[in-house]
Parts: sequence; structure tokens; C-alpha cells
Amino acid sequence: MVTKSELRKFLPNAKSALVDAVVRNWHAAERARIVTPARKRQFFANIATETGGLTKLVESMTYSSASRIRQTWPSRFASDAEARPYVRQAKKLAIKVYGGRMGNAAYPSDDGWRFRGGGMMMTSGRAGYRSMGFEDNPSVLQRDADRAFLAAVREWQNRGCNGLADRGDTKGVRRAINGGLIGLNHVEHYLVQALAVWPDVAATHGITDKGTVQHVQRKLKALGYTEVGADDGIIGRFTRTAILAFRSDNGLPLATIIDHDLLGALRVARPRAVDPGRSKAPVSDVAKRVPEVKANWWSKVLSAFTALGSGTAALVTGTADHLGAAKAYVEPVKEYASSIPTPLWLVVIAGIALAIFIISRNGERKGVEAFHTGERR
Repeated sequence: MVTKSELRKFLPNAKSALVDAVVRNWHAAERARIVTPARKRQFFANIATETGGLTKLVESMTYSSASRIRQTWPSRFASDAEARPYVRQAKKLAIKVYGGRMGNAAYPSDDGWRFRGGGMMMTSGRAGYRSMGFEDNPSVLQRDADRAFLAAVREWQNRGCNGLADRGDTKGVRRAINGGLIGLNHVEHYLVQALAVWPDVAATHGITDKGTVQHVQRKLKALGYTEVGADDGIIGRFTRTAILAFRSDNGLPLATIIDHDLLGALRVARPRAVDPGRSKAPVSDVAKRVPEVKANWWSKVLSAFTALGSGTAALVTGTADHLGAAKAYVEPVKEYASSIPTPLWLVVIAGIALAIFIISRNGERKGVEAFHTGERR
């Protein structure tokens, strides 16, 4: 989640229309996994550098001095004398420096001007505009704040910037966005400001209101983090374990708190993957891992033997201590069984054994199914 107040704190002079577009479309950034403080800082530091602090969506190309032109394009101009004719000549300069490259036609085509930097990541060149879907109408990327932000998110994602940001590779991110290190000093300046707005997760209590906690617990369980336990609105040991597992799986800073980054990641997260070995594990293997399944399996087996006719008091009294789940059903009838005729007693025992068999089989089936789907770990 990103708010207007955060962006205003980061870029006090940003244009309202651009700030609104970022907040309005932030769900796209979350889908692109720009959810950790480190990723947000690098993302916004580069956007701020490209847009002059969120104040423009198109490269102006107006330079007031030959030396500044040479500083920006050293390979294009060998001297101030060569650069001087392009001072305050935006269109002429764009055609000169961008013509014949990045998919643009060379002079006298005006491709260099039409396809100059546009959007919040300053997509450049006909080829770049084509990749973003704006070749036929480049002015849309240069004027529409919503489309400009969405294109910036795509540029970030396409260039693999999340991984670079995770490693703190500021130069790597800059090269991916800009093609070089032009503007790196501005990026580093903005990173300092961004750190005050999106610091790394601290060891705080985070969000603890019951409604939010319950929402997180239900969402975690739905995604396969069943170790979360009950959705009771309390951040206990099980909930903290599930939060930590989710953060680890989704590239979030490791902590056991609920914060806006966690909530944002939960909105776009995919279900937890289940190991293929779990989904096809035989009952005997599951029983070794899940005590409840083992107890139900033994109860089923022993009740089947009982129902088939062993039916003696020795079997009931001698094996009851080993029946696991079945013991609770047999104990209440032991005293009653000793007072009734043997044939009827055998019928009663057989009936009880059959009931235990059905209940145990159902319990075993549910336990195995829960293990196969990842609900029981």
C-alpha cells in the first residue's frame, strides 16, 4: 500500500494529478511485487529522477547551455561549439541525439522528437514505445498519468528490477532503467528521502486490531498456510509462524508482525505450492507423519478384526489400551457387556466395532486428504 501522505512526504512538490495516478493504480505495482520497503525506495527514487520529482511525464529536451548538453550526451558532441546550435532547440536536439537509434528513423524523420522519453520511467525510442503499446499514439504515454504509471510498473517488471532492489544494487537498477548511470546522483539523493518514508520493517507490534488480524488469519489459511491455526484475532505462536513463512515465501523482510507490506502482498499472493510428493503419498507414509491418521488406521484395523468374529472379552479388555481412537468407544460398554448373554454381547461388540470402523475410516480419509492438499503439515 502507498498513500498520498507518503508520496507528499517523499516529494512535496509533486503534481497532484501524478500523485493521484500512483495511488489510484498502486494495485498494479503490488501485482508486480513492488511490496517491500527496499523495492519501493528504488522504484520511487528512479521515478522521481525520471519525472523531476513527479512533475512531468515527457522529456523536455530544452537545455540552456552547451556544457549541459555535452554532459548529458558526451558521445554525441565533441565540443561546446558542436553543442551550441542545440541550446534551447528541444525538437532539433531530440532528432539529433535520438534519431537513427532505439528503433527511430534518422534525420530528417522527427522520430527522435515524437518518441523522446515519456511516461514515469521515460520510455524512449520507437522500439520502446512499441513494446509498451504506444507506437501508434506516443502522446498518450506523455500525457495520461494513469497510463504513464502503469507503463512504469511494466518497465520495472520487464527489466527484473525487484531482484536488483532486493540486493541493494542501486547502480544495477539505474542501468536497467536508464541504460547507463546518467542520473545516478539524483537517484541516490532520492533514496535518502525515501528511506524516511519507507524504512525497513522494525521490531514493532505492527497492526494488531482484531478485525485485521482475523482477515490476515483467514487469508493465510486460504493460501495454504494452515499452521496459522484458528481465526481468533489474536497474534499467537501459530499466527506468527504462518506470517513468518508467508514473508519468507514472498520476499518480504522477515518479521512476525502485520504491516501494510504484508497486507499488500496477501492481496496478490498465489496459493502456497504443495510438494508433489505430498499429494501422492500413500496412507502408510502419511501415518508416519500425522499421528491422528495413524491412530485412526489402527482403530480401523482392530475394529475390523473384532467385527469379523474374534468377539471375546479378552480381545476387548486386552486390546482396548492399544486402540487409540477406538478405546473411547469400547470402554463405556465393557461393564454393560459382561451382564448380558454371550450371543447378544457378540452382536453388540460387532455393532460397536463396525461403527468404530466407519468412524475411523472417515477420520483416516480426512487426515490423508488434509496432508495431500497441504492443509495438515
